[in-house]
Amino acid sequence: MTVMVLVLGALLLGGYFGLLLAPASTPWLWALMLGISGWSFPGAIAMITARTRNPRITAQVSGFVQPIGYVIAGVGPVAVGIVHELVGGWTLVLLLLMGTGVIMTAAGLVLARSGYVDDELA
Repeated sequence: MTVMVLVLGALLLGGYFGLLLAPASTPWLWALMLGISGWSFPGAIAMITARTRNPRITAQVSGFVQPIGYVIAGVGPVAVGIVHELVGGWTLVLLLLMGTGVIMTAAGLVLARSGYVDDELA
C-alpha cells in the first residue's frame, strides 16, 4: 500500500509541476497524471474499512473523516478561484496545490501503516 500512496502522490505532484513549468508542452500528460492521481480518493475511502475491524468503529471513523474531506473538497475550488483572482496568475495556486499533494501523501503514508484504529482507541 505504501508504494501505491507514493506513486499516486508523485503523479499528483508531477502533474501540477508540469502545469507550472511547461503547461502547453504536453497538457495531455499533465491531465493524465492528475487524473490517475485521483485514485487516491477511493483509496482513502477504502482505508477506512481496511484499518478497522469493528463496524461501530468503522462508522465512527467514517463519520469523522468524511465530512471534513467533503468540506475541504467543497471549499477548494472557491479558494483556488479567490487566490487566482487576488494574485492574477496560476503560479501561487499550483504551488499551493502541490503543497496539498505533499500533505495528502504524508497522510496516506500514515494510513498505509499496518495496524487497526480499533487498537489505537483502546
